Amino acid sequence: MAESPGSHGAPGAGGGPVDHELDFRGILVFIGGLLAVTLVVMGLMWGVTVLFKGSRARKDPAPPALAEAREARVPPGPNLQPNPSADLAAFRAAEQTELATWAWVDREKAVARVPVERALEIVASRGLPAPPPMPPPAPARETAP
Repeated sequence: MAESPGSHGAPGAGGGPVDHELDFRGILVFIGGLLAVTLVVMGLMWGVTVLFKGSRARKDPAPPALAEAREARVPPGPNLQPNPSADLAAFRAAEQTELATWAWVDREKAVARVPVERALEIVASRGLPAPPPMPPPAPARETAP
């Protein structure tokens, strides 16, 4: 007898071939077990979180009763700038004034601050000082064979 082209496997099944290699019940049991384990772990994590939160709350000291202790205090610096662009402009103006004016750095040692333009003129007219001489090279050491 020749088999009809649509009947591979299940006798009497009119809907086509049936795959008997997959265990659908086993897959559903695995997924259910995985879901159960996930829920148990999440419940344990919630319990541990509640336990730790309670222990932290018990260790936290009560707020002080004094009124000045409850006042909000500004922490010690560095504090945020209320107007950083104005601060930067004032800083750059102070730097520019320092670069463009004459002043004593150390009067006793006769060290003065010279404006940048004048310092460039002095260096252009006199030139840079000569660098110190190089030390003589160290003698080569002989190596033993």
